[in-house]
Amino acid sequence: MANPDDFVFDIWYFAAFSPTLKRGGLVHKTIAGHPIVVGRGQDGKIFALRDICPHRAAPLSAGRIVKDSVECPYHGWRFGFDDGQ
Repeated sequence: MANPDDFVFDIWYFAAFSPTLKRGGLVHKTIAGHPIVVGRGQDGKIFALRDICPHRAAPLSAGRIVKDSVECPYHGWRFGFDDGQ
């Protein structure tokens, strides 16, 4: 497995081909050793966030899209596409 310390983080990394990301869909990826959720909102825009809820470490990729956020499957916290807040 790749060591995350060996990667540069201020550049783009490939996550998925655009046609594989359906509107309202979420996909789990591991990029540079970090869990990432990649998805496409109902508006068609693609986003990526850390795939870990800070509350109980549930994978956000197991949740669902609600408006412009990803809802945690464990307790319903929501994280915005634009800033993860």
